[in-house]
Amino acid sequence: MAFSSDGGRVPIPGAGRANRAEFIDEVKAGRRVAGHIRVAFEVSDVTATTAKPTAAGS
Repeated sequence: MAFSSDGGRVPIPGAGRANRAEFIDEVKAGRRVAGHIRVAFEVSDVTATTAKPTAAGS
C-alpha cells in the first residue's frame, strides 16, 4: 500500500495487516500494549533522542 500526494509517494510496508501492531507488541513487550495505531520514528542516535524525555520521567 502507498499514499501519494503532489509532494511525493510514501510506501507503507505491511499496511492492511490487522494483526501487525499486536505482533510487534508481542515481540517487544510480551503482551498487547499499544492501541489501534502504532507510530514509529527512525533516529540516528536513540540514546540522545530519548535522554530528555527519560530524564523528565516521560
